[in-house]
Amino acid sequence: MNKQMDRWDNSKPTSEQAFLGEVTIIVETEHAREQLLLALEYIHDVSLNKHAKIDTDYMAVNSLLHGYQDYKILVNGVDE
Repeated sequence: MNKQMDRWDNSKPTSEQAFLGEVTIIVETEHAREQLLLALEYIHDVSLNKHAKIDTDYMAVNSLLHGYQDYKILVNGVDE
């Protein structure tokens, strides 16, 4: 089984890249939701530092870092 993450391929157009697409995360409390959003925002901001060791050429990592504001993070599975 291939357990390697897909990487950005400069030879392909953006429309053919393997982004995660729609993501829904279910947490148990509003506090957990807020903390998760803050953590994703923090990781995004850290990745902007040229000395960061976060490889955003991995498509799943890139999708999480740039799409976290659009993701559904539901408390107990309820869309508020």
